[in-house]
Order: sequence, then C-alpha cells, then structure tokens
Amino acid sequence: MLENFYSIIKQEVGSESASVQVRFNVAHPIFQGHFPAMPVVPGACMVQMVSELMSSVLQKKLQVVAVRNIKFLQLIYPETAGDVTFSMTWTEAAGGIATQCLVHKEDTTYAIMKVIFSESVF
Repeated sequence: MLENFYSIIKQEVGSESASVQVRFNVAHPIFQGHFPAMPVVPGACMVQMVSELMSSVLQKKLQVVAVRNIKFLQLIYPETAGDVTFSMTWTEAAGGIATQCLVHKEDTTYAIMKVIFSESVF
C-alpha cells in the first residue's frame, strides 16, 4: 500500500515480538503534501506501516479491525530522523491479533499504538 514510502533496514522476529528498523524515503510524494516546507510522517501512514510490518512478520494478510489507543508523542521528520524502529508485541485470540507497537529511535518515542488485526478476506 505504501509503495516505496519506507525500506526495511533490519528485522528481528521472535515468537510474539518483532523489532523492525525502517528508513523513510524523503522523496516520496506523500511528503510533498504533508507538508511541503517541513515534511512529517503522517500518523495514518504509521498505522498502515504497522499493518504492513505485522503482515510481513506473521506472513498473513492483515487488516485493522479496531484501534484501542494511539498516542503520537513526537513528529517524525523524515529528512533528519534516520532509521526508526517499530517494536511490536502481539497475542493471538479469538477476537484477532492484539498488537502493541512502540515507534522509537534511541531515547525518543514517536508513537505508541494498540491495534487489533484480523486476517483479511480480500
């Protein structure tokens, strides 16, 4: 979905956790509109990235069915952020895959998300 928006630099996967380091493509057209003078990573794109990363890690096509909580704590400026890490933990239950994600770099936390996924029927 977010074609060429980011690239995966490093990925470590456990049984119910994963850490994925990404680098944003500062030339991506999204940044021309959000915002031209000072591009920032849109929150909706971060949520989509969690969906894509979880789909990749679990090797299942997932869709968001519920957002329990999202806190955007700092703006991500793609021109200066460098590599950003998405640290995810999850548990699978009848209601779906309950996922917690921390978006961070070193001692800076950009976002905290709690999202429920299910396997996509599309």
